[in-house]
Amino acid sequence: MESVVNVQSHELRSFNPFGSHLSIAHEFFKQAREEQPVFFSEALNALCVTTYDDIKYVVGSPSTFSSHDAFPKPTGLPDAAQRAMDFFYDNSPLTMLDPPEHATVRRIVHKGFNLKTISAAEVQIREIVDRFTNRLPKNGRFDLVADFAAKVPLAGTMNVIGLPEDAYDLMT
Repeated sequence: MESVVNVQSHELRSFNPFGSHLSIAHEFFKQAREEQPVFFSEALNALCVTTYDDIKYVVGSPSTFSSHDAFPKPTGLPDAAQRAMDFFYDNSPLTMLDPPEHATVRRIVHKGFNLKTISAAEVQIREIVDRFTNRLPKNGRFDLVADFAAKVPLAGTMNVIGLPEDAYDLMT
């Protein structure tokens, strides 16, 4: 006997993977791939592309689909949050760069984050993972992203680039 799963149909234009839809994003993507592989999200103010071939086309056409202004800079935030957003947008991350800047920055970053460099830091990175794992509550609930997954990569990166551990608190 087949079990029937009742999956709620979602209004695709309301999709917000950074908000209430985070835990059910996979449902949105499945529905979109079946019904409307490219859809506009009002929450993101952007088109969402959900199939491999379409994504490959978009990524391979940077003159048509620029990453640079993919997300407009938020304004009107509380002071500390606005400063953080201003810094983030004024120092575009690699994912928001278009060719040829993307390739230039990627080459520079790759020199510092290659197999040899990461392998040399393996013991320290394992210690960082252990330290953050040991800080998690032994009983009860915790937020895996906020309490672990968002912190470990930053701490590991800071270790690889040679920043002292006490600088970590300044970055979070």
